[in-house]
Amino acid sequence: MPRTPCLVVALLTCVCAWAVPTTASAQWTDSTNPGFAVSQNAVAADDDGWIYSFNGKSTIFSFPVSLNSAHRYNVCSDVWETLVGNGWSSYGGKAAWHPDGNIYVTGGVTASPGLLRRYDPGTGVWTTLATAPTGTNSWEPAWVVDEDTGLIHWIGGEDLGSEHLVYDPVTNSWSAAAAPLVGGFGAGAVYDPETGLIVLIAGWGASNMELGPATAAVQRYNPATNSWSFGTSLPGGARYMHGVDINPVDGLVYVFGGSSNYFDGGSPIFSDTWTYDVAADSWDSLGANPFGANREMGGVFDSNGLFHQVGGNSGSGPADRHEYYGTLADADGDGVSVCDDCDDDDPNNFPGNTEVCDGVDNDCDDQIDEGFDNDGDGWTTCDGDCDDQDATINPDATEVCDGVDNDCDGSVDEGFDNDGDGWTSCGGDCDDQDATINPDATEVCDGIDND
Repeated sequence: MPRTPCLVVALLTCVCAWAVPTTASAQWTDSTNPGFAVSQNAVAADDDGWIYSFNGKSTIFSFPVSLNSAHRYNVCSDVWETLVGNGWSSYGGKAAWHPDGNIYVTGGVTASPGLLRRYDPGTGVWTTLATAPTGTNSWEPAWVVDEDTGLIHWIGGEDLGSEHLVYDPVTNSWSAAAAPLVGGFGAGAVYDPETGLIVLIAGWGASNMELGPATAAVQRYNPATNSWSFGTSLPGGARYMHGVDINPVDGLVYVFGGSSNYFDGGSPIFSDTWTYDVAADSWDSLGANPFGANREMGGVFDSNGLFHQVGGNSGSGPADRHEYYGTLADADGDGVSVCDDCDDDDPNNFPGNTEVCDGVDNDCDDQIDEGFDNDGDGWTTCDGDCDDQDATINPDATEVCDGVDNDCDGSVDEGFDNDGDGWTSCGGDCDDQDATINPDATEVCDGIDND
C-alpha cells in the first residue's frame, strides 16, 4: 500500500451535508455529499435502494487517519445516515451485499489482516466471522459474491496478488481456488449472472509496487471449472483504484476513473467511463465524468441502476464528494420515477392520476378508492358493498332477518329458515318449525293455516 503515516480514529461522526443535486449532463448528477472527506472506503448496495460506505481514509489537521465509520444513503430520500461502525479502523477494505440480506466487510489495513465481519442492515448488528487465511496485508483485494452459489471470492491483495480465497457464509469457512492469471490488487471485480463468470478488471498487476505497474487486463473466472481466461483488455488503458460494478438494470459492467500511479492521489487520474458486455466480451466508451477525474473512490450501483461514486482522491487528498451516473428508473413508463411512484410496476398508478373504484391507490395519496364510499361504512361497491346507500349493509355487517342481504354474501336472511322450506318468519312463514307450512303451501282441511 502507499506508505503514509496513519493515525487511528475509533469513530468518525459527521453532520451530513445537504446540497441540492446538480445535473451536469443527461447522465451525471452531483449529489449530496456524505459530509466528510474519505477515500479507499468499502461500499455495497442492498436491494432496497440504499448504498453503504464503511471505513476509509480521511484527514484531520492534514494528517491521514483511518476510519471506523459506517454510513448509508438513499437517492429517494437524498439523506446520509450514520450507522454503527464495524469495530476496526481501516482503509482499502471491501464490502459486498449478499443474497442472505447481510453485508460482508473484509480487508483493509488493520492490525489483523483478513478480518471479516457481517452487518445486518435490519438490526444494525455486526458479527465477527472466521478470519481469512490471507498472505496479503489485506489492502485492496477484490471481493465479490457468486450469486448462484452464495460463495464470496477474495482475489489478490497487496503482498500476495496471486491469492484466491473463497468464503462460505453457510459454514463460516474458507477454501482456496485457482490463482488469477495476472496477480495484483486494487482491481475491480463483479459477478455476471448471465454468463456465471466472475470478471476481474485492471488493477496493480503485481504483488506490490516494486514488482510491476498497473494493468488493463480483463480476467474471467469460471467457478464451475475453477479456471481463468483473458477477455478483451480495457481500452482506456492500465489503471487501479478505479470504480467497477455491474448495473442491475442493463446488465453491463461499468468502469469509472482510477489511476496508473501507485501513490495516493498520484497523477495521472482518469475521468473516463466505460461499459463492458461480459457475454460479448466488448467495450463501449461513455465519455468523461463532467465533475472531474477521481481515484480511490467507493463505487457501487444501487438497485435503481444508478452508479454512485463516494469520496475518492482527485489529487488533493480524500474528498467529500458524491456523484452518480444514470437516470432514475421508471419501470412502468408512466413518466414518474421509482422514487415518486407508489407502484412503479403499474402505469395506471402514479401521483396526479384520477382515482377510480378498483381497490387500488391510483393517485398515490395513501388512500384507496376515496370518494367511492357513498354511505360512509368503509366499503365501496368495487370492494364488495352491495348497497352503497345504506351504511348498515356491507360485507362486515351481521345478517338479520329482514328480507335484505345485510352482509352482501348473495343470500338473504340465511340462517333464519329453521324448517328448510325456503321461507323465514320475517318473510311470511307463520310456522318456521314445520316445512309444510309457508306462504307457498296448499291449504288443506286440517285445522291449520297451511298457507
